[in-house]
Amino acid sequence: TGSETDTLVFTVAVAIARRSAGHVKFLHIRPDLQAIVAAMAASGSGGRRTNFYEIIGSLETNMAGRQQRAETAFHEVCEREQIVISNEASSGTPSAEWAVATGNEATHMTEHGRVADLIVLGYARETTARDILEASLMHTGRPVLIVPQSMPDPATGTIVIAWKDTADAARAVAAAQPFI
Repeated sequence: TGSETDTLVFTVAVAIARRSAGHVKFLHIRPDLQAIVAAMAASGSGGRRTNFYEIIGSLETNMAGRQQRAETAFHEVCEREQIVISNEASSGTPSAEWAVATGNEATHMTEHGRVADLIVLGYARETTARDILEASLMHTGRPVLIVPQSMPDPATGTIVIAWKDTADAARAVAAAQPFI
C-alpha cells in the first residue's frame, strides 16, 4: 500500500514463507486514475471549473509515491531477511516477487487471492482498504491473515477465526490449518 505498516506486513509474510520455503507475491495495486476522474466528471464532482489535468497529476504523484515507498519496503525486507527475489518459486528456499497491477483494487485482490495459499494484509481503516479486505475475505475462498498495526511482543499465540456457517467458511478454515 505504500503505508507505514508495509514493513511489518512484509516481515510477517516472509516469516511464514521461511517456515515452508514458500514463495511470496507482493502485490501493489494502483487505482485506475482515469476511471476515478471519469467518475468524478460524470457525477459533477468538483464544479464547473475543475481542472482534471491537475487532479490527475496530483493523484499520479501520490500513487507513484505510494508505489515507490511500497517497493522500497519490499526490497529492504528481502535484503534484511536474505530472501531471493524471483518471479518463480525457488526450490528449498523462500523467495519473493514484486508485482504491480492497475485497476479496481478489490477485483485484482480477488483474482490474485484466489490462487494464493494465504493472503496477508495489514490492518487499515481507509475505505479502499476495507474494499480489499472484504474482497479477500468474501470472494477469494482463501485464508486471510490480518497483521495488526503493531505486533505484541511476544506474540500471544491467540488465533481468531471469523466464522459464518457456510461451506466457503469451512473451506477457508481448512485451508488455513497448516498456518494455524
